[in-house]
Amino acid sequence: MSEARFTPHSLAEILRDRFLDESNGCLVLTAQTGEEIRIHLFRGLIDMALQTGPHLEFLRDLAAQTRDGRAPPVELQEEPLDPARLADFLGDEIKRPEIIKAVRREAIVSIQEGFRLSGGTWHLEENDTTGLFEPDVVGTLEAILRGLGAVERWAQVGRTLSSQDRVLVPSAIPLFPVDQLPLAPEEGYLLSLMDGNATFTQIGSLFPGSDPDQVTRFVYSALVIGAVEFDPALNSPFRLEQYARKEESERRREKAERKKVGRFYATVSGGTPYQVLGVTDGASWSEIKQAYEERKTSYQTDNFLPEIRQSCREELQIISTGLVEAYLKIQSLRMDEASEKNRQRSETREINLEDMQGKRLQSTRTSRQEHIAEQEHLAELYLGKARDAFREADFHNTVEYCSLALKKNDDIAELHSLLGQALARNPARRWQLRAEVALKRACELDAWNPVNYMRLGEFYKNQGLEQRAARCFQKARTLSQPHGHLDSTRDRA
Repeated sequence: MSEARFTPHSLAEILRDRFLDESNGCLVLTAQTGEEIRIHLFRGLIDMALQTGPHLEFLRDLAAQTRDGRAPPVELQEEPLDPARLADFLGDEIKRPEIIKAVRREAIVSIQEGFRLSGGTWHLEENDTTGLFEPDVVGTLEAILRGLGAVERWAQVGRTLSSQDRVLVPSAIPLFPVDQLPLAPEEGYLLSLMDGNATFTQIGSLFPGSDPDQVTRFVYSALVIGAVEFDPALNSPFRLEQYARKEESERRREKAERKKVGRFYATVSGGTPYQVLGVTDGASWSEIKQAYEERKTSYQTDNFLPEIRQSCREELQIISTGLVEAYLKIQSLRMDEASEKNRQRSETREINLEDMQGKRLQSTRTSRQEHIAEQEHLAELYLGKARDAFREADFHNTVEYCSLALKKNDDIAELHSLLGQALARNPARRWQLRAEVALKRACELDAWNPVNYMRLGEFYKNQGLEQRAARCFQKARTLSQPHGHLDSTRDRA
């Protein structure tokens, strides 16, 4: 006789599985405290259920009532009480339907006590004897559903079901005749929502009740008894443990990814370019390039869970930017080193003071030019990312990339124009003021571009500043018109 563990929720799955394999015998539940509940099964259906203790006495009382207060025969007073023998005795004394009604009522009470247990072990004492009564499928189903109503903690089950992004649909082959089950109005409404158009989370948002456990309990019950299933469906009956393992695996992955992003974000924020790429100062250029490609791939947004992509969006953006900057910085350093070595090899042995000063000035000028070129290159990179973000209506990232680019080069009119257009999408006053400054700066930097004045005019028009808008539109029209007098002067010349 092998024993297995059970939890308050898995007990419903155990009863369901005994129905599927049409077990005959007694399902024995033993709590950690030693409390025992015996559920008698015939052809997989609940025939009767008894709990040691006060609930077992109901059969003794019923037997005594049928004998006008006389106690049952001596053999029925022995301990432990044999419920089967007592039921046979009752069958001879009172009408069979009354016994069935009483036994079923007690079965629901005992099974509810089983669901209230915090857990324990179970085993099946199989036998080939026929049931005391012909069990009823609907009665078995009702006992399972009402038993689940005694379970108190549903938060973990709710999180597991919420992690599924698949819709719930009616089962192609229902295990039980659910249509014959007496359901409360809210239960019928919940069942109607599981029509293939909503996930568990969406069903919870559509249910007007204030108790979230009610939705979780009924959806779980419907999954266990096979009334509904996830789409696409699995090839086996629903088991919460399968989904819980997947949810636990994703939770561990989310924790690991969050830790990974946090650690590398700290490195990017405070480390040297070599530390960011994970190479030493003496690494070859091929090693540096390989390290950059590996880290860029490792920290691509698509490689992380959706939760991490959302909650760590800014950190991932800074990491992406930091990798590019570290790579370009090392490239610049290596170019400086190569330039310095070439300069030293070309120097003559006789160096006078004037020549030294001239070369130093030239070296300084070259380094400054390289630095400016590097900054302009970075600004162009950020500008390209800002354009892409603006086309995708991602105005938050547009502002971020424009701000990074302007730190590298503040003299690009398109950057200020793009920044102003993105900031203008936020109705808050401080963002509107920043948008105006950016759009005006674009006009200053590229004063001959009528598009800049058109955008500034549209901004003023949206603000209700009609006169300012009219002046901007007039300026744009003036710049757009051909300069006829200049053309005629050029022709006469």
